[in-house]
Amino acid sequence: MRAAVLTEVNQPLQILDLEQEPPKANEVRVQVKAAGVCMSDWHIMNGDWPMPLPMVLGHEAALWPLPLLLIRPHRAVRRPQRYAALGDA
Repeated sequence: MRAAVLTEVNQPLQILDLEQEPPKANEVRVQVKAAGVCMSDWHIMNGDWPMPLPMVLGHEAALWPLPLLLIRPHRAVRRPQRYAALGDA
């Protein structure tokens, strides 16, 4: 997956290709169409809130479910549905 990674405070984010673990039981994989950097990310980027680095930022995402037929045949998604992060409609 491609991700915006903070490796040092007060430095630009790096867009990196990262390995992703396969979904575990009761998890699904989603495709992120877009992700936003919010104020909590901004505070981490500026060093206001020290956190262990490197860190993937941009947790406010517009998601798209990937086909689930191979993951959970009895709960397959028949058509794409829209999801909003943090309960936004």
